[in-house]
Amino acid sequence: MLEQIHEPIFSKYSHGFRPHRSCHTALIQVQKTFTGVKWFVEGDIKGCFDNIDHHVLIRILRKRIKDEYLISLIWKFLKAGYVDKNIFYNTYSGCAQGSIISPILANVYLNELDKFVERYKTEFDKGKSRKYNPHYHKINGYINYKKGVCKTYGIIYQKWRKARQ
Repeated sequence: MLEQIHEPIFSKYSHGFRPHRSCHTALIQVQKTFTGVKWFVEGDIKGCFDNIDHHVLIRILRKRIKDEYLISLIWKFLKAGYVDKNIFYNTYSGCAQGSIISPILANVYLNELDKFVERYKTEFDKGKSRKYNPHYHKINGYINYKKGVCKTYGIIYQKWRKARQ
């Protein structure tokens, strides 16, 4: 039921724990759509499942779910705790990794991050071409000269070396 409610609003760039999506579909999407990209932001959230804030997650779920019985059932799942060596431990945050419901709850939680990054990205999408960066072009020219790609940069490089001495 949670999948039916939330799947339509998930980002088209999100591939983790989703039906008919995997690392392979993510790589295919990168290959087909991100042809002019110069850099990527990749992140690994250490202890993602262990650090999900229950109150934040329930607040996110309540945006689309009006059934308090279902919300109550999810609360019970989150607060169920765990047993280790015959000792019961309460859970105050996190989602039991490996359970049936934890992947969809993680996706619901991380969808907020996806939306934030997509909004933040629009601040960088200005103009039709990249802004000229003289420092980058100077270093890039030097690298190409050292590789033997750019012969004309040799004169500029020699002048630069003399100026530094």
